[in-house]
Amino acid sequence: MPAPQKPSLEEIQQQLESAFSRHKRGDLGFATTVYRQVLAQYPDQPTALHYLGLIAQQSGNSQQALQLLQRSIAIDSSDPRAHNHLGQVYVALNDKRNAALCFERALQIEPNHVASLNNLANLTLTRDLAQAIALYRRALQLSPDAAFASYNLAQALKEYNSFDEALLLYRRTIALDPKHFQARHMLGVLLEQRGEFPEAISEYLTVQRLNPRHVSSLANAIGIRNYIPEFTLVRRAEALVTRPDASDEDRIKLHRGLGRHYERASDFERAFAHFDAANGLLRRNRAPFDIRSVSKNFDRITSAFSRDFFARDLARISDSKRPVFIVGLPRSGTTLTEQILASHPRVFGTGELPDIPKMAKLLRPEYPECVALMEPDALADLANDYLRVIDRLAGPEPLRVTDKMPLNSLHLGLIARLFPEARVVYCRRDPLDIGVSCFVELFDLEHDYTTTLEDFGHYFLEHERLMAHWRAVLPIPIHEVCYEALIAEPETTCRAIIDYCGLDWHPACLDFHKTERTIQTPSRWQVRQPLYQTSIGRWRNYLQHTAPLAQLLEASGFTYTRDTPERQTTASCRPLKRHDRRWATPPRSLIRPIFIVAAPRSGSTLLFETLVQSDRVCSLGGEAHWLVENHRELRPGAPGIDSNRLTAAHAIGEYRDSIIHQIATHLVDQAGNSVEAESDRVFVEKTPKNALRIPFFDRIFPRSRFVFLWRDPRENISSILEAWRSGKFRTYKKVDGFEGTWSLLLPPDYRQCRARPLEEIAAFQWECTNRVILEDLEALDPGRWISLSYSDLIANPAASLKRILKFAELDIDSTLEQHLAHPLPHSRYTDTAPAADKWRMNEPEISRVLSSVENIWQRLRGLD
Repeated sequence: MPAPQKPSLEEIQQQLESAFSRHKRGDLGFATTVYRQVLAQYPDQPTALHYLGLIAQQSGNSQQALQLLQRSIAIDSSDPRAHNHLGQVYVALNDKRNAALCFERALQIEPNHVASLNNLANLTLTRDLAQAIALYRRALQLSPDAAFASYNLAQALKEYNSFDEALLLYRRTIALDPKHFQARHMLGVLLEQRGEFPEAISEYLTVQRLNPRHVSSLANAIGIRNYIPEFTLVRRAEALVTRPDASDEDRIKLHRGLGRHYERASDFERAFAHFDAANGLLRRNRAPFDIRSVSKNFDRITSAFSRDFFARDLARISDSKRPVFIVGLPRSGTTLTEQILASHPRVFGTGELPDIPKMAKLLRPEYPECVALMEPDALADLANDYLRVIDRLAGPEPLRVTDKMPLNSLHLGLIARLFPEARVVYCRRDPLDIGVSCFVELFDLEHDYTTTLEDFGHYFLEHERLMAHWRAVLPIPIHEVCYEALIAEPETTCRAIIDYCGLDWHPACLDFHKTERTIQTPSRWQVRQPLYQTSIGRWRNYLQHTAPLAQLLEASGFTYTRDTPERQTTASCRPLKRHDRRWATPPRSLIRPIFIVAAPRSGSTLLFETLVQSDRVCSLGGEAHWLVENHRELRPGAPGIDSNRLTAAHAIGEYRDSIIHQIATHLVDQAGNSVEAESDRVFVEKTPKNALRIPFFDRIFPRSRFVFLWRDPRENISSILEAWRSGKFRTYKKVDGFEGTWSLLLPPDYRQCRARPLEEIAAFQWECTNRVILEDLEALDPGRWISLSYSDLIANPAASLKRILKFAELDIDSTLEQHLAHPLPHSRYTDTAPAADKWRMNEPEISRVLSSVENIWQRLRGLD
């Protein structure tokens, strides 16, 4: 019997296209069977390979899809659809470069291939928004009835701040597809931002009818101010937020919507519970907030943009007077201030432009130090790029153009360098009100300090320090706007803002709530109302929850005038100031404090962590570098200070009082609970850099006592080497006279380490620190210090601690005894687990430098 005749290629193609019709309708099983049958007869049939690859991609098997599509294109590269589908596979594999090449190849074959235009635009969106818009426009022109093309162009235009056209395109999308609930939701968002609240609510409710589980529209609807939602909507939100299959993202949105709803109903406890739940979910999905990283970053900023930097003869970059930068923490009144300015006929408000932060990000990791090294032409390019953006948005008419990105406050040094004729308006508000307002909103911040009120407090204090620096050094005068004063005396405050911007007064600035603009910030409702006083003191609704924040601010020595609105004036809104208390004598716990001093990596943290287990002592909870380094004048690089070495001459009254106050207001016990400074506990401090500051602390605390911990140089130098190599202990990114970053403390004469091997640097740190400690202690009364070797501490911790407590005239307590009944745990800063003779892994390097430390080692052995 003859074998059945194979179908012709034309018949095969017909079979494939017929199967593909069912494939597009979702019948993947049937389509797969046909494609495989064809390949069984024609293994190199490109269309079958292509379509089977598409099914693999739709089934989540990107690697198999990649192989099938590549094989199809290798056989026949003329089908733009295959290139487009291969590009989509690369997108799924996060290979954007190859994806773009595929879409571009498809368009070379068929320039009007709408799907490839759309996909290339999607890929280009984050890199070149203007180019993406051009591609979307072309796709829509070629396929004017395609709802997806209209919607994507609307999304891009909204991102581009072309709000009017975006609004028209959302409506066009809905006309093409009335059930396009994403377009309806985004139309609602845009209407809300434009102040058209009833229309926005209508769109959100329509989305709910089309898709009752669309979380964003539900959360937005129940959260809009002055709208009382139907009970069924609130009940639906409460049901959805507890569903086990709900994503964290959906829960966050729902909790925030419910929080706003209950706050509006004055059910503040239930409102706070929802806000707190939303923030708890955010914390679970984000990197933890690190105030130390923020502080170091601010240190870099203030160091790079110092008074000396601006005092130099700098080439002028731009003479433009158009930019007005409105800065401040989010929720401090920046949107209201911009709305007032944008109501002036000669001012255009752009909202929050991302361009300055993007500049800074592109210059990383060398930013901000690199600004001082950049050629004027390179800086001019940055300035002109920014001016082109505001020119595009504002057009040629306005004299001033505002940019209210709040945290441009971090980049005022760069701004002043690029635009010396710019204006800077700094918005201030009661930090308790800012803290609560930030807590209840959803922000996308690089360092998100808004998810706990405590994190906010720490960030607020650092931001105050930064703004104090700008006020002191910036060549541009900063105009401050106090929110409370603006509410109390609007015309006086508004006139001052307009005058600062070099404009004539216009009465429209007082009728700012009538100005029609798109407001994308959470203040979109507030700025469309006349000024009202209920926004002042919002924190009182959450009194028990804001108490820790208030205590943190007060304990840090800051105050803020909180007069009633009727009594408040412009003058009463003044910068936060440190307490100016003068201390004749320190409080009781600081009369005879104990300072642990040691070379780096000597085991001082272990000793400190053991000693503070005692109920008889108190501390600052850990290493307190900030205690001294809060004062820029005491940091390396300040006039007369080129290392961590401080002497009695540096302990002038201002620093003495500040340091006593900082300690007195931050004392804690072993559990982290606050301790009264007048208690009978004894203060214990251990910060490595303090090893070089014994005379400094001796002047501040004349009855202080010192515990000198020293360690065998072989072990100690080996540990210092490992700390440098780990990269975890970098203290200075750049110091004068040394190439590269510096780790651990910075001794005097550190410049001799330039271009020296690492083992010589480690040996120098050990030798210099121990030598300075010995010389300083030997200048004191012998009864004020004792020495202890690390080997004795490890061999017999109980005896070592009893000796220290006897020296401090303290009895050992049961809590410490119980702690000493078990082997000592590793210190929190232990890099690798201790082991006998661990130093021998660095023995060759240590052998080369041991002779340079022999003299000090011999003196230390003589202390026993």
